[in-house]
Amino acid sequence: MLSMRGLSVLLALVILVPGVNAAWGSFHSDERNTGFQSGSDYKVFEDVWWNLKVDPATQIESSPVHANGIVVVGGWDKIIRALDAASGTERWTATLGAKIVGTPAISGGRLFVVDSAGTLNAYDLQKGTVLGTTAVGATLANLKIHEGKLFIGNEAGEMKAYDTETLTLLWKFSVASVADGTTTSGSGSSATTACGTAIPAGQIRGSPAIYGGLVIFGSMNHWVYAINEQGQPGQTTLPQWIFKTNDIVVGSPMVDSTNGRVIVGSYDEKVYALPVSPSGKGPVYAPATTVCTAFKNTPTWTYTVPSTIGQSKVHSSPATDGINVYFGANNGRVYA
Repeated sequence: MLSMRGLSVLLALVILVPGVNAAWGSFHSDERNTGFQSGSDYKVFEDVWWNLKVDPATQIESSPVHANGIVVVGGWDKIIRALDAASGTERWTATLGAKIVGTPAISGGRLFVVDSAGTLNAYDLQKGTVLGTTAVGATLANLKIHEGKLFIGNEAGEMKAYDTETLTLLWKFSVASVADGTTTSGSGSSATTACGTAIPAGQIRGSPAIYGGLVIFGSMNHWVYAINEQGQPGQTTLPQWIFKTNDIVVGSPMVDSTNGRVIVGSYDEKVYALPVSPSGKGPVYAPATTVCTAFKNTPTWTYTVPSTIGQSKVHSSPATDGINVYFGANNGRVYA
């Protein structure tokens, strides 16, 4: 058997699967991005069942997903590969128009894959037959599915929701559509309230977390957003709360449902725990008919990665087993 270092040099794809019947259908496993698989007794790193060597020029940046005995992974070579989970045998492949960076998602026997140019394809998981396609805008983000809706962020700073059966756009939300608060001029009965400074656009690179009717995600404009999952007429939706970090948010937020918190890291060397449903959440109107911004959330706690160790930016996505929070920092250390 090749060493792990040898596999890395050869850019081989190595799969350590908890069990051929255990599903891991999207980035970090579930709609809350917990990164946790319950009911598995597989001892990780005890053995490598199989490995598949790909072209040495190919990078595998997206995470593998797994359901119904099939492991799926995309590469920079534009190819999506469906592999037998037990043996690594290639079941089918498909070539998209651009490299695949975002992690695919599986739901209801369907596989959803998006390439970096923004072409979203739906496939029959078992056969590889194309079931539908649509354009979502250039993206490097991961897909997430919840209750018949597919969510994807893009490089333009838009979060979009699609129907998984038809790939019809249900709603979209732009991070630049929200202002950083409101401003009031005048006093007394002549006072008027207007929208504050518009928040700039920023790429959405992570996977949204879905919980409690909210779609929660971070942006490279330094902000974290929670928006209404169901949307409203006109293919739009409303912001419910926002939170500003001091640097870009690249990773995916994670929902700790036990404590009702969203855990998210930032390049500002901090990890934040935010209430999922803070008192007072909802859109802020100014004037009464115009949505300006949303309730500004406040952390329940904040952890600062020790900067004396080195560069401590948090690029990774936190995970939880329901007791502890786990994350990696750019200083080469993992924290619990």
